[in-house]
Amino acid sequence: RDSAFLHDSLVTTLALPEGVKTIGSMACFDCPNLYAVSLPSTLQSIAHDAFASCPNLRSIVLPPSLKRIDRCAFVGSYSLRNIVIPEGITSLPVDCFVSSGLCSITLPTTLRALERGVFYDCRSLRSIPLPANLQTIGDYCFHHCDSLSEVRCLNPAPPVITNIFGNQQGRHCILYVPAESVDSYRQAQYWSDFAEIKAVE
Repeated sequence: RDSAFLHDSLVTTLALPEGVKTIGSMACFDCPNLYAVSLPSTLQSIAHDAFASCPNLRSIVLPPSLKRIDRCAFVGSYSLRNIVIPEGITSLPVDCFVSSGLCSITLPTTLRALERGVFYDCRSLRSIPLPANLQTIGDYCFHHCDSLSEVRCLNPAPPVITNIFGNQQGRHCILYVPAESVDSYRQAQYWSDFAEIKAVE
């Protein structure tokens, strides 16, 4: 339910039982000592801010049954280093992982959209693979991703983007794309903000 463990400083681990389909909005908002979450195979959606402001959360596996993640779900999860987004997810919402500790992320082939600010201020994120079905990337998606040095985009046609870096950080990041698409990316608006565009080996 919504706000189930709101501001709970006593909860350290959480294991949700089979049969649970939804994690409510702000369910674990500001649980400063929560470090591990076990999710059921029946889970279908994670509502907005469900795990926001959980600075010590470092272990969570999203089940294959998950179909939807709402905005700001993992904002401020400073200790979360890696996460796998399951197949079936088509969009990552506004500000989903803002200021998280992600170093790497695995995105599903079903993903079509990264909305505004998904990885804003993910200062440890070093590389990111973008699947071939990705169609759009929202503003500031990689703003303040200071360690980001490599993006691999497998879509032969450049996805629609605007100001994904928000400043000149793209000048230090190499973009890898399908060999036959290098020229298309170099000519596409905003993709030229990358330091260099190379063919995927």
